[in-house]
Amino acid sequence: MNSVCLVAMVAWGQFAAENVLRIEHATVAPGEERAVLRILVDNDDFVMGLSFGAVYDEGLNFGGLAIEGTELGPEGLAAEYFEVFEGSDAEHGAFFGAAAIFDAAAPFDWRKLPPGTDQAVGVVSFDVAQGLTHRTTLSVTPLPALTDEGGGPAVATVLMVAGEGQVPRLVAGGVTVLASGTGLVLMRESQEWRFLKGTAPPPEEWAAPDFDAVSAGWDAGPGPIGYEHGEDPAVLATVLDDMDGGYLSVFLRTAIEVPAGYEDWIGFLKVRYDDGFVAYLDGIEIARRNLEGEPPAFDAAAASNHEIVDPYGFDETIAIDPASAFFAPGVHVLAVQAHNATLASSDFSFAAELELAPFVIESVEPAFGAMGGGNSVTIKGMGFSAAPPPVVFFGDVRSPDAAVAGPEAIVAIVPPGVARGAVAVEVADARGVRALPDAYRYVGPRQAGLRFGGGQAAGVEDLGVFSDGATFEGWFRRSGTGIRWTTLCALEGAPGTEAVRIDTRWNRVRAATAGAETDLTFDANAGTVWHHIAVSVSPAGRRIVLDGIEVAADGQGVVLPASGAFRLGAGFGDTSRFTGDVESFRVWNTVRPPAELARERFALPEGLSELAGAWHLKDAAGDLAEDKGPRGTALVLGALAGPDAEDPAWAWFEDFPEIAITAIDPDHGPRAGGGVVAVYGTGFAPGAVPAVAFGATASPQVDVESPWKLQAAVPVRDAHESVDVTVTTEAGTAVAAGGYTYRPEAVYAFVREGDAWDYFVAEAAPDAGWRDPAFDAAAAGWSRGPSGLGYGDGDDATDLAWMAGRALTLYARTTWELPSAGAAIDYLALRIRYDDGFVAYLNGWEIVRRAVAGTPPAFDEPASELHEILGGAGTFDERIDVGGAIGFLAPGTNVLAIETHNESIDSSDLSMSAELEYSAPGATFVRGDVNGDGALTVSDAVGVLRVLFAGRELACLEAADAADDGVLNVADAIALLGFLFTGGAAPPPPAPGGPMPDIDGDALDCAGATAARR
Repeated sequence: MNSVCLVAMVAWGQFAAENVLRIEHATVAPGEERAVLRILVDNDDFVMGLSFGAVYDEGLNFGGLAIEGTELGPEGLAAEYFEVFEGSDAEHGAFFGAAAIFDAAAPFDWRKLPPGTDQAVGVVSFDVAQGLTHRTTLSVTPLPALTDEGGGPAVATVLMVAGEGQVPRLVAGGVTVLASGTGLVLMRESQEWRFLKGTAPPPEEWAAPDFDAVSAGWDAGPGPIGYEHGEDPAVLATVLDDMDGGYLSVFLRTAIEVPAGYEDWIGFLKVRYDDGFVAYLDGIEIARRNLEGEPPAFDAAAASNHEIVDPYGFDETIAIDPASAFFAPGVHVLAVQAHNATLASSDFSFAAELELAPFVIESVEPAFGAMGGGNSVTIKGMGFSAAPPPVVFFGDVRSPDAAVAGPEAIVAIVPPGVARGAVAVEVADARGVRALPDAYRYVGPRQAGLRFGGGQAAGVEDLGVFSDGATFEGWFRRSGTGIRWTTLCALEGAPGTEAVRIDTRWNRVRAATAGAETDLTFDANAGTVWHHIAVSVSPAGRRIVLDGIEVAADGQGVVLPASGAFRLGAGFGDTSRFTGDVESFRVWNTVRPPAELARERFALPEGLSELAGAWHLKDAAGDLAEDKGPRGTALVLGALAGPDAEDPAWAWFEDFPEIAITAIDPDHGPRAGGGVVAVYGTGFAPGAVPAVAFGATASPQVDVESPWKLQAAVPVRDAHESVDVTVTTEAGTAVAAGGYTYRPEAVYAFVREGDAWDYFVAEAAPDAGWRDPAFDAAAAGWSRGPSGLGYGDGDDATDLAWMAGRALTLYARTTWELPSAGAAIDYLALRIRYDDGFVAYLNGWEIVRRAVAGTPPAFDEPASELHEILGGAGTFDERIDVGGAIGFLAPGTNVLAIETHNESIDSSDLSMSAELEYSAPGATFVRGDVNGDGALTVSDAVGVLRVLFAGRELACLEAADAADDGVLNVADAIALLGFLFTGGAAPPPPAPGGPMPDIDGDALDCAGATAARR
């Protein structure tokens, strides 16, 4: 290495924190030439000269360094002496350096750099290598000194400050390589359109590529096009000042040119519109919003108002499938018909841009995970390619492994997060880079708790008095997948034994109690994820509630000790200790109802008299855990107070649920809204009011009571239906799918629990038409019995215990008669209790399913997951809105058919019971009860005759239609008299004791309508 002339001047100086020499960091493209980085200094006094040396990473090629002529500070100072060198050796790799003296020649006028910050004293340029991976960082690092072959200083990094050589603080810089380009813009919104005002139909071929709009006399003007947009009329480049009140539509077309090489890229149509449009590419429809018709007529109105979101942005970006071959090289035509909602609308606008990109990111699933990363996610989209392989970033951190699983999916490992919250997910390859903002959310660390390593425990010596019962509940997570039972907690009975013990292993949980011949056990894949368990015991029996669902119960009575010691993580006898995590734990001196346990899983109660002990485990340090119950009995970590070998460790849990909904109470109400519901869960921070929505409609009033409970006012709804309830906070968004049902206050039923069902236990496939109304179950040899049907759950009116081990599937059907297709019905819902999966059909049409694959499923197809019933007879697991199936109802015989599948042929239980509810507007009535006194008598037959022959007014003509044939005549009176006196058939439903609304849709109703007479 050659020494430079400044070495004598820049003898080693003292470090001065106030003086800094830094190299700028910049972004560059792969293969970029002459990428420029500035050399910057901060100096607290005047600088007369400087020297420095730096090394740089492979991938950069030194292109030059300029100091002479560079503006130095506000005086535009230039160095009078300047020398640059470069080279490479085994010790440093590639390096460069420079020295400059600002006043090195006569007349020696004390040229100097004044004090300042971020002052450029040089510019270094590099050529960037081709083929570098997206977001590759290459460093340029200043060194205190570069040494020559003999080990001495060839050049030192020194600032000559106020006549004294000082070593500045050094800050490295460099470049970050970003993949070039995010797409190819084919058309800007300002591009010129040819347009035709929609005062008459356009030519039939107006959207075709070879249509000549110029010869046809169409107007021309740039986009955006419209009139009087209230947000900012200035954004309209072409104003249609005669459209207001004159015409509803505008037809537009413009030419776009696609260069070669983009045939397999994806098109993106960005649109801003008010109120609706249909877009065509080369005459083929590619997108439509808010507009009906094939094609829409020139005078068709948009289906509804649609206001633009941002006059300077776009409302929506619509992907165009590359398989369409729209983007072959050459000239193509984009044509659009844009429509207003009304002639009297105050505004109208349309703007569009069209671009191509090599691929698109649509979603990331799952969209959240722990701060530590390491989990796998699927990035869904279009156009992904394994050659060249992509790189994936979560925020600014690169995924350690990402692989293309096909054109529509990339599987990536999430890197550790930098901070909690949402980050963009970015995918890049040699074709370009795309990002999806806020696509992934890092959660935690949020909750503290205890980690048990298998040899640890915690406990208290005396939990107080137990009388009628107790409930033990808390959040736990096992570690490992061993088959050995380990004890989660225990209450001591006789010395060295347990009165109550809760054990877990990877696929089961159980409650063991003193004096019982058997344990209460539930087969559950506990795995290594978080679960909430609650075990209640009393003289009346035992119950296990897992993750809010009652999974096991029996009548085995338990006599509790008056008081007893309690252990967490271990028992009192010869049991294996728990290995895993506990987030919180509570012991109640009462039996808590399953509904409370389900909705209040995340609650952290304090001071309640029913609490024998409540340990939130948020202490995060020390050898005691504070008791939030009224007795204040701290949980002692380990065998003794103070540190010892049996102490479980305090831990932070990154993946404990941060926001969730566990229950909504009540979960139904009228369409008029106005009621208030309680939403239970976690993540509802007091003081930060969350957004609550019922479907897409926001709640008008939200009040947070605690981190686990809020009150929300229910908004109005147009239809009877189930909607998702969402709660959004800074922690994220929780969704209760179908969590609230808008339903009538008065509900009736075609099918009730306890009705007779025909059923077939499937040791072979049933007849193909088993679900159809015409199927004759009796002739096919099916059995018959009341619902519920099944075995092992204690809810079965028809017990099928012999089914265990012989068949996976139960087929069942029940029928009822309808005089019409039920045209007036506006609400239909299925209430069902099931274990483990099912498919339901109405008159042969599938209406809903849970956890069963296949269309139709095979008779020996197992349910895809375990599902335990929530309760016994009269309790249903779900109320499912099936209003879309109202049209499947038919006059005559109707059938509800359900196939119920078990998860395993060796399962200990199977259950199915269902009700089909409905409602209709209007008053209720009893057929034949003409005078409305609730009974069928002679006076009702006389009332029919008075309507027919004496002109009597009747509020409910449907009640007088005893034959239910849609007309009133003498036959109705005769039918009533025959029923009363000669044993004739009873009038069709509704019958006395069960008034119902009019659902048949004929001319008769209960609103005083004129009678249809014959």
